[in-house]
Amino acid sequence: MIKKHAPLRILALAAATMVALPAVAHAASEVPSTPSDNVVIQAPQDHTKGEGKEVNNYLEAMLNFDDAEKAPPGANDWNCKPTKERPRPVLLVHGYASVPYTPWTKISTALKSNGFCVFAPTYGKEKNKSLAGMIPGFNGMDDAWTGAMELRDYVDAVLAKTGAKQVDLVSWSQGGLVVQTYLHFYGGADPQNPAMNKVRNFVSLAGAHHGTDLSKLGNVIVAMHKLGLNEMIDPVVAKLGGLAAIGLLPDSEIVRMNTEAGDTVPGVNYTVISSEKDMVVTPIESTWLQQGPGATVNNVRLQDGCSKNKSDHHAIVYDPRAIDYMLIDLGVNIANPRCEATLPFLATGF
Repeated sequence: MIKKHAPLRILALAAATMVALPAVAHAASEVPSTPSDNVVIQAPQDHTKGEGKEVNNYLEAMLNFDDAEKAPPGANDWNCKPTKERPRPVLLVHGYASVPYTPWTKISTALKSNGFCVFAPTYGKEKNKSLAGMIPGFNGMDDAWTGAMELRDYVDAVLAKTGAKQVDLVSWSQGGLVVQTYLHFYGGADPQNPAMNKVRNFVSLAGAHHGTDLSKLGNVIVAMHKLGLNEMIDPVVAKLGGLAAIGLLPDSEIVRMNTEAGDTVPGVNYTVISSEKDMVVTPIESTWLQQGPGATVNNVRLQDGCSKNKSDHHAIVYDPRAIDYMLIDLGVNIANPRCEATLPFLATGF
C-alpha cells in the first residue's frame, strides 16, 4: 500500500540525488582551456609508482591488484635516452576505466626489448568519484578534454627530459579519442608547419575515434538527446560512469568537434588496429580513420587474412598480431604479422 506522502518523498529523493550528481562538462562548441576541477593533476614523474610484472592477458593484469598503480614493465624510466635507431620515445595512452599497467604489460615489454624508451601516463583520475570510478584501477573516467590536456603536459615533460624532438603515441580504446583531441586542439600537431609536430606516428588499438554505440546500448541515450532530454539523462550517466562516458557517445560534443576538425592532421602516420569481435567500441567503422592531406592511414582489421583471430576489445592489447602491426608502424623490421589462434577477453584467463 502506498503511503499518502510517498510521491512527495520520491520527488524529494530525486531532487537530492540530482543535486549530488556532477555538473556536465563544458559549454557547447567550446574547447576548454583549463582542466576539470574534478581531476587529480599529477606531475608526470608521479603518474605511477614502481614497475609491475609482465602478465599474459588482460584478465590476469586486471586481477593483479598489487601492481595496479605501477608502471608497465620497462616503462616510465625517466633516465632513458633515445638512440639513433629509436629516436622517438613511445607513449602508451590507456582507455576508459583503466590504468597504465592493465593494458600495456605485454606491449611495453615488446617496445622495450626493441630498444624504445617507453612511457605510460595516467589521465582522468577523479577526485569525487563516479560509481564506476570507485572500482580500484578505474581511471580515465573524467572529462576527456582534460585527459588531452594531461597528455599534452606529459608529452612536453618527456620531450624535455629525453631531448627527443618528437614522440610516437600508442593508444587503446578511449585513448584514441584523447590522442585525437590532443593533436587537434592542444598543440600535438602544427597543421601550418607539420615539421614542428610533436607526434610522428600514432597507433590506435580499438580506438573510439568516432565514439561508440556500445553494441547499440548507447543508442538509447542518443535517442534521449534527440528528444532534448540531455539535462535529465547526462547527469545520471556522469554519476554512474563519469563525464568520460558522455564523451564516448557518438553524438557527444568532443566527438563532433574532432570529426569536424578532420580525422587526421598533416605530418602524422596513423595505424588503426581493430577487431570485428569488439563489442565495446562499435560498429568497427567507428574506429577507422579517413586519410586527410599530408597524413597516411592504415586501417587494419585483425581478422583479414587471419580468421582464427578472436581477440576482442580487451584481448587486442595482448594480441600477437596487433602487437606486430604496431611494431611495424614504429619501424621494427617484421616481415609478416603473426597469425595465431587467439581468444576473447574472458576466455583468455582460463
